[in-house]
Amino acid sequence: MAEVRYALYHGCLIPARVPFLEKATKLVLDDLGIAHEDLKGTSCCVDPTTLRGTSEHAWLTLNARNITLAEDRGLPLLSQCNGCFSNINEANKVLQEDDELREVVNEDLALVDREYKGTVEVHHLVGILHDVGEKAIRERVKVPLTDWVVASEPGCHLTRPSEYSPFPDARYPRIVEDLASWVGAATVEYTDLIMCCGNVVRRTNADVADKMLGDLMAAIDGAGATHIVTPCPTCYVQMDMGQKEVVDKVGLKAPLPVLFISEMLALAFGHGPEELGLRYHRVPVDL
Repeated sequence: MAEVRYALYHGCLIPARVPFLEKATKLVLDDLGIAHEDLKGTSCCVDPTTLRGTSEHAWLTLNARNITLAEDRGLPLLSQCNGCFSNINEANKVLQEDDELREVVNEDLALVDREYKGTVEVHHLVGILHDVGEKAIRERVKVPLTDWVVASEPGCHLTRPSEYSPFPDARYPRIVEDLASWVGAATVEYTDLIMCCGNVVRRTNADVADKMLGDLMAAIDGAGATHIVTPCPTCYVQMDMGQKEVVDKVGLKAPLPVLFISEMLALAFGHGPEELGLRYHRVPVDL
């Protein structure tokens, strides 16, 4: 069987604000033997909660252009970001299924000498990691995270819209919990599992965003978690950087460390804090 190689789409947030998450992702992909290359020349996917509302056509066209870059290489597109995945995956499915809409979009793409063909699939990092399987993940663990009690924050856009989601349980995704347990951590359930972290609300009302984050943190802390793990860089930013605003308000003894999914795996695979850039976390990560 031919090796599967992925075109790695970085989006805007990771390169601009948290490039150390990209480092962890590449280390883990390499450890697991998952071939990848950077997808160069991409644009923003068009934010699913704001910019898309300005022009549905522009949303489709920009995402189609990004997909054509992967099509040029004949590689499936791999996203590290919930919002990017939701946008690009939905646009890809819509255009694959609608010949008329695809023709309209390609009229615009022709202006920049590109054509969307609908020949590649779009994947989320957490899904690819989960597909490796429990046995393969466990075999690579060098530092079992047996002292961790992980609360997952799956993020709003991982499984939405559900009709285009590749994950089996769109309402209560358990994919992060599986990966955490495979590297030795315990996991907890909490009442606000599927609630928004409040990141996008911060742009318009910081007080409401703090209330949303505070409620989420109170539920996670009340469940007994020691660490939060998320497959969403937007959730990571909100929860790692925003906790300082809500710790006292919701009565937490201390902020909880927040990790991106690939950071958790990288630590379990034996990569150290310096290599991963954990010093850039606002909340220190206890090892």
